[in-house]
Amino acid sequence: MPTKPWWPLPCAELTDGALTLLPWPRVASLPGVREDVWAASTDPRAVEFTTIPSPYTEAMLDAYLAEPGPDCVRWALVVGGRYAGSIELRRETDAASFGYNTAPWARGRGLMTRAVRAVAAHAFAHGAPRLVIRALPGNAASRHVAEANGFTYAGERGDNVEYVKTAR
Repeated sequence: MPTKPWWPLPCAELTDGALTLLPWPRVASLPGVREDVWAASTDPRAVEFTTIPSPYTEAMLDAYLAEPGPDCVRWALVVGGRYAGSIELRRETDAASFGYNTAPWARGRGLMTRAVRAVAAHAFAHGAPRLVIRALPGNAASRHVAEANGFTYAGERGDNVEYVKTAR
């Protein structure tokens, strides 16, 4: 029996009241977004625990601020009108995997836990069969986000640990 196609996933604005997930095509409308994305992308913790290249260049920033392409849906986390990080889903064969980064000034407030909850609900509502979070073993913050959102530890995959959540 054919399943409902779920990709491309609509990139709608999502909110839980205090946190807004702004569709990436509108990210340029945020005041100071270039400076905030630069700070988030060059922060030592982000470089240590993500795939952000180092050294990071202006050309990389420009490319990141552009549309992410057909196999990726990205949102900006916005708090008080300011860029607080980004979250994206990347299409895989039978799933979508998360990528996310919280701006240094916004860490420790539970924002990414709330953002993953909102994006996961959105993806499942549109028919996504399975979502995946991968993190370096030492990335306690990302592992906490996965566990707080009910993702199940699925073991190691390459250099990462993997958490999965399936549609109910």
